[in-house]
Amino acid sequence: MSEWGSNRYAANAAFLLMHSKKLGRISPGEQDQFYNLGKSQINYMLGDSGRSYVVGFGNNPPTQPHHRY
Repeated sequence: MSEWGSNRYAANAAFLLMHSKKLGRISPGEQDQFYNLGKSQINYMLGDSGRSYVVGFGNNPPTQPHHRY
């Protein structure tokens, strides 16, 4: 895994958790738990904690993306 841009891995995992509800292959209680966990992770990245981790979006966002070169 790359050391930069770790939100992409968390966002992909959150997407899979949320998508599992649509597939319907697990019990309804687990579907809701997985969906809520995925949604909370996305909301955290977008600023629910008081700081957004997405450049230019949400509460107190970073102002410049990292440029390696």
